[in-house]
Amino acid sequence: AASLAAFSSIGCSPITMAYFLFKGDGKKPATYPLEPVSKDRKDVRIVVMAANGPGMTWEFAGLDRDVASQMAKQLAEGTREEKHPIKVIRPDDVDRYKASHPNWRTMEPDQLAKELGADYLIDVSITGVGLYQQGTGNVVYEGWATADVVVYRAGQKVAVHEYNHKSQLHPAAGDSLPAGQYKSQVIKRFATELASRHMKHTEDSRKVAPLSQ
Repeated sequence: AASLAAFSSIGCSPITMAYFLFKGDGKKPATYPLEPVSKDRKDVRIVVMAANGPGMTWEFAGLDRDVASQMAKQLAEGTREEKHPIKVIRPDDVDRYKASHPNWRTMEPDQLAKELGADYLIDVSITGVGLYQQGTGNVVYEGWATADVVVYRAGQKVAVHEYNHKSQLHPAAGDSLPAGQYKSQVIKRFATELASRHMKHTEDSRKVAPLSQ
């Protein structure tokens, strides 16, 4: 009642008042949400594991680790203020587990998630990536990256989510910035769009950003 009186006193119409009271945060829901699995805690614990597909050229060595790291960071930062924030299993802890368990590659994903203390394992198989527009002799940038993504819940063998993803940037002159810097932008865009599929996001976070100088 106090809120209604306050809005009335400044001359707000009922429609305007309803907008301010119920407009929400303006974010779109996750396409592939990571629902909480524990009644004893609010957070959702995940591990992101990425792998480069066959035929990846040397210039993209380490791409899988960069994508996994940036995607995990985006998920943690983007849900920090949410009711069920996402907590990422530290990469160092994952590396230590891999080093002490040489057979980790043969483990079922749901079991690996459980072993790492995660509620979900996001498996990102990078199927392709490129920096240049085809047929331009590497003088026009048009970055892109594709991946097959499967999400497993700990202790549940059947995947909870499975999808294909492609990120595509707008064309830009090849001399607009160094190739290394442009590659970093492609990777960041790729990781950001992948992360946005699993959390509430603004429309802008799913659009291609203009090339920054």
